[in-house]
Amino acid sequence: MIQNSKLKIKNSSRGFTLIEIIIAIAIVGIVSGIAVVNFGKNDDKDVRMERERLTSFLRDVQNKALTGEIVAGVSGVCGFGVHYVSSSKIQAYYTTHGTDCKISGSKTYGTDLQDVFNVRNGVTVNSSFSDVFFLIPNGEVYDNGTPMATPVTLTLTKNTSIGITIDAAGNIKNID
Repeated sequence: MIQNSKLKIKNSSRGFTLIEIIIAIAIVGIVSGIAVVNFGKNDDKDVRMERERLTSFLRDVQNKALTGEIVAGVSGVCGFGVHYVSSSKIQAYYTTHGTDCKISGSKTYGTDLQDVFNVRNGVTVNSSFSDVFFLIPNGEVYDNGTPMATPVTLTLTKNTSIGITIDAAGNIKNID
C-alpha cells in the first residue's frame, strides 16, 4: 500500500498545462485591451476636470479681492483680476493705484504657478473677455476696465464643450 501511494505521487503532474496558460493570457489581453480603449475616450472627463480647476482658479483670484489680500512689498493694491492670454493660458494680476485703478492702474502680472493657469490634457479655452477685474474691498466686477454689464463666458473644448460664466454680481458659475 505504501508503494501504491508513492506511485500516485510520482505520476501526479504539477503546474499548468499549455492550454490553461494560453487561456489566462487571452483573458488578460482582452481585459487590457478594453482598459486601453476606454482610457483614451475620456474627453468629457478631461474637459470637466479642467473646468473645475479653472473655476477654482477664478474664485481664488476673486477671493483675493474680497479679502483685501496684501501683496508683499507692494502698497496701494486696489484689486485683482484675470487676463486671457491664449487658449491655453490665463494669468492673474493685481493692480495698484493709478488715476483710476480699474482702467489705468499699473498691472502686475503673476508669474508663479499660483498666478498662472495653464490648461492641460489637450483642452482649449475660448473667452469673450480679455480682462476681468475684481475691485477691493467689495469685489465689484469690471470687464476690460468698465463695469460689467453682461456676463463673460469661458468655453472649454476637447471634442465636447462646457463653460464658465462670470456675471456682474461676481457670481462664477459652471454651465453645460
